[in-house]
Amino acid sequence: MRRLWWAAVIGGVVMAGLAPRADQQGTAPPAQSAGEQAGATLPAGAMLDLRLQTPLDTSTAKADQKFDAATLGDFTKDGRVVVPAASGVKGFVSSVAAANAVQRGRLTLSFETLRIVSQDFKLRATVDQVFSGEGTAENARLTADATVGAAMTRVPGALQIVLTGVTVDQGGSIVSTSGADVKLPVGTILRVRVDRAVRISGTR
Repeated sequence: MRRLWWAAVIGGVVMAGLAPRADQQGTAPPAQSAGEQAGATLPAGAMLDLRLQTPLDTSTAKADQKFDAATLGDFTKDGRVVVPAASGVKGFVSSVAAANAVQRGRLTLSFETLRIVSQDFKLRATVDQVFSGEGTAENARLTADATVGAAMTRVPGALQIVLTGVTVDQGGSIVSTSGADVKLPVGTILRVRVDRAVRISGTR
């Protein structure tokens, strides 16, 4: 009987030591933020969809004029988020030509930085396609607030409507197809191709 009593006492002590404390119950390990994984890289050739936050118009734009954009959705690699939605992108107008009697409007954009969490990384990319930000009622609503729109992850397979009146040439310049000026309102979606791999590790 005495042995059974001691066994019960010892068993209770062991179970008490194994039981989680009240402040630990129901908590899960914090999820890793993008870029914290060792060796995370945005590879060359990757495509990013950016929602333009600065309107651009070849009739008024100037060379070296700055613009802002934000990633429209998460970029994932091997099941992990490398670049989260709403990551800020900064760039500038590298060349611009207003439409006139002998030439069409033409706009070339360069990309400088990609901000993830609170750290900036050099970004070299080329515009591949241009989509309207007003293709659906939802896009029209989101266009009114580009920051909120950028934070919304694009639904895979969702319809993207090409912006009418412009095309993208082989060099990545956005060119008017009608002889008018190129007009990119806030909310326009720029699909860009990453030209140089970006190592995104150690962000906090």
